[in-house]
Amino acid sequence: SENTWNAALTVPLSRSNDLILSYSEGFRAPTFNDLYDQWYGNPDLQAERSRSYELQWRSRYSDTGSLQASVYRTEIEDAIVLDENFIPQNVQTARINGFEAAVQQELFGWQGNLALALIDPRDRDSGHTLQRRAKRTLTLDIDRRFGDVSIGAGWRALSGRYDDAENQIRMSGYGLLSLRAAWQATQELGLSLKLDNLLDRDYAEATYSTPNGRFGYNSAGRTALLAVTWTPQI
Repeated sequence: SENTWNAALTVPLSRSNDLILSYSEGFRAPTFNDLYDQWYGNPDLQAERSRSYELQWRSRYSDTGSLQASVYRTEIEDAIVLDENFIPQNVQTARINGFEAAVQQELFGWQGNLALALIDPRDRDSGHTLQRRAKRTLTLDIDRRFGDVSIGAGWRALSGRYDDAENQIRMSGYGLLSLRAAWQATQELGLSLKLDNLLDRDYAEATYSTPNGRFGYNSAGRTALLAVTWTPQI
């Protein structure tokens, strides 16, 4: 068990601009598999603890648009990462410096959301980049509603990452495109359709080694999801 807390202070700069200072703590216990998996468990794992400091600016620059940007630092003790044999280990200390920005704007009836994240995830003991963490992420979403029908699209791009703690194995970046649509047929019945990885991009979140070389674990290709939502009116 662990006690954590957070606090935030908002300083109004004007009617449409705010400055927010915040501090928070985090706690992540190792999972059962992290500890006791037959082949990849480590019963000596300690829980992961973190402290975060953030400075954020929020602006409502028009009736249809808003902007927010933040810089932050997260200090992690006993970070849980996988070694070259996929066995979880505690990194003594790690630090993540980051910048995030997001803009929301309505234009010609379309609602657009653009977000950028830049991070420097670092093992403070070795100086290496933490494995499987993209330093740059860019997302774009656009949506529009036509009465009972809504349509939208999303694009998410990630930069390359390292697959090992020693930063010897590099995975390439990738971008994924998705489409979505929803129809509220009646007050009780709603239908939605989502197409993920529309371009059927081949990418990997992790790799493995064999005598024949190193390969990426299979990831989901083009995927369609149809959902039906029934909300009885009582």
